Amino acid sequence: MKKTNLIILAFALCAQSHSLFADSQWNNNNSLAPGGDRDWSNSANWLGGLPNIGVTAIVNPWDIPANFPIVSTSGNYANSIYLAANAALRIASQGVLTANNLITGQWGNSGVVDVAGGRLNAGSIYLGNGSFDGKLNISAGIVATDLLSIDTRGGALVNIGSTGSFMLAASNLDNVNYWISNNAIRAEGGATGWTVNVDTTTQSGKVILTAVSASATAIPEPGTFGTLGLGLILLGCTRIIRRKA
Repeated sequence: MKKTNLIILAFALCAQSHSLFADSQWNNNNSLAPGGDRDWSNSANWLGGLPNIGVTAIVNPWDIPANFPIVSTSGNYANSIYLAANAALRIASQGVLTANNLITGQWGNSGVVDVAGGRLNAGSIYLGNGSFDGKLNISAGIVATDLLSIDTRGGALVNIGSTGSFMLAASNLDNVNYWISNNAIRAEGGATGWTVNVDTTTQSGKVILTAVSASATAIPEPGTFGTLGLGLILLGCTRIIRRKA
């Protein structure tokens, strides 16, 4: 199946899934919302009640861009999570969020989904699904998914930080390699000296992506080899002297 057809299919599946479940919309504008604390798990911050596995969570933007939800506790669920235009989401340390689908860039340029020490479990992740921007940043913590789709036309991509980890089903391997080669999956924001490590052996049936610094596996400078060689010569001479003694 051609890549264009896959994008259309992903769009159609997300739209169908959205229509089958009730909606709950993020309503936290700090001074105006009853909750006013940016806590995902506070039901007062949602119009339609706290999302659960049978509810579609729609994260809307507000006049103050920083008022996006923060997940900092475990046991948070939704059927699908949509990031509207200019909306963002953070999963902080100790936070765990589980959903069947995560969709960005559906109705305009989304903000960033930032996994900053917690864990995101999603059956499927569709980044830039409507050909708009919608990035996933794994600055720390873990993201796990069975299916990844990235429509890069609007700027969507995945960034993996130095302590982040991205675990996918092995069936994504060909696409993962393609996205890495085209900088749609990158390490440390594409900084010089950083690469994405692709691990297909640690866990059966999984691909684990991490950011690796070239300095961590760097080949020693020629001067280092010279010093090492001199040390080996001196060690050999010492052994010879000891034998003669």
